[in-house]
Amino acid sequence: MKYFLYQDFTPSLQKMHQNGGHFRKAAETVKKAVADLTIYGTELAEDIFKDIPKTNFGENRIDKCIKYDLSGYSRLITIQDNGIIAICFIGNHDDSEKWINRNKGFKLAVNEKNQIHPFFKSIDISSHETRIFSESDFSDGPLYKKIPNRYYDRIALDVPRSVLIKLEELSSIAEPDQILEIVCEIHDKEKEDVLFDVFALLKESKITEAKNRIDIYTNEKLDSLTQDEIKDIIEGDGFIDLSNFDPELIKHLMETMNYEKWMLFMHPDQNEIVEKDYNGPVKLSGVSGSGKTAIIVRRAIRLAKLYPNERILIITINKALAKLIENLIKFSCPPQYLKQIEIKSFWNLAKELLLEFEPDKKLLYTDITWKSKEHIDEIWEEFYKMHANNDDAKVLLNVNKSLLARNVYPQEYLKQEMDWIRSCLVSTERERYLFIERRGRSEQLDRNFRSQILNGLVHWEDKMKFVGAIDYLGLSSALVHYIEELS
Repeated sequence: MKYFLYQDFTPSLQKMHQNGGHFRKAAETVKKAVADLTIYGTELAEDIFKDIPKTNFGENRIDKCIKYDLSGYSRLITIQDNGIIAICFIGNHDDSEKWINRNKGFKLAVNEKNQIHPFFKSIDISSHETRIFSESDFSDGPLYKKIPNRYYDRIALDVPRSVLIKLEELSSIAEPDQILEIVCEIHDKEKEDVLFDVFALLKESKITEAKNRIDIYTNEKLDSLTQDEIKDIIEGDGFIDLSNFDPELIKHLMETMNYEKWMLFMHPDQNEIVEKDYNGPVKLSGVSGSGKTAIIVRRAIRLAKLYPNERILIITINKALAKLIENLIKFSCPPQYLKQIEIKSFWNLAKELLLEFEPDKKLLYTDITWKSKEHIDEIWEEFYKMHANNDDAKVLLNVNKSLLARNVYPQEYLKQEMDWIRSCLVSTERERYLFIERRGRSEQLDRNFRSQILNGLVHWEDKMKFVGAIDYLGLSSALVHYIEELS
């Protein structure tokens, strides 16, 4: 019998705890249940959850899903299959519904390394309610090219060429019903299901999930394993095995720790990374909820202690994450080392550096306009749709028409293309865009269209300056001019 935490659980627990009131009470109830699961095991799961009532209604969107009612109309969502309990999510009613809808068809599987991992399999592809969630990420190129040929060949085997031609033309803006109409020409239920699921997942660039779905098409399923085999299953992508923790320690921590301590509690494997000395840059990869933030916080404190005369910088893309890390540092760092550690988002760091060189542009360096308080994405929509008596985007009309004729959504496509130019070329070198080889885009643009896009980019940047706003790439583009002066 095994029990795991899924990657979405810890962030959702954090949110519930921070919301306070009934939601914090719900979070505390679940924290105790996790401790009990660790101590007693899943064979006593019904006793452990006896004080948490199950919801009155079953769940037809996720197989083997069991939901529990918590205070504040909140839900604990679990998947319980063949002796395995995966604790997936805790949230209020609306957040729980959103999670279930985004994870329709969620199932558990075991790979050849005996690791548990998630995959998504529609219960019934003909129904919107019971097929996996599919939302476009507006990425470029044919969907089938997102996975290695060896994976695609496995699901393309014995599929009529007439069907494959249609599938291979699908892009990220394909509608689920369009995919359904194509795969139903096969008249092989299992093959129809796997092709629909894979292409639906590729619409969102969920590459790992698509490969997992293909693997499960031919490999052993969880419900066919014996109880002895279940005991040997280990944690894989997206899951943490609670049996790796000392039960008595978990019980003590769950009963006594506040949320900050819970966030910073270290698995032995995590602590090994904190304590290890490296002789160069290191990349740490892990899914959401796997403990990367805890490692960063603990490692920063360790380095501050090791090097008492040095400054330690933690930098993030996300401003909210920077604030969370700052709070955790303040909570856990001994006072004598606190001043050594600085936590900044890239946004704030770039802003601070630019203001040293361009102090007169203080109002410009914010992602919210100082005139109308609009977000940068809303400003782009206003510019693109030529609202507010500004028709500068007219220079893009011809390329717009060309993209629409190719079934490409131009508003998002052109924004991505302009961002690519800004990230690839400094402003003085942008004429190179007319000739540069543009990889990664299935819809190629000739020199005339590229010239129109460059003109549109000039107007777009002027628009941002006029309303007093800037985005991340604007900060990067501005800061690169001073790169030789940075130390």
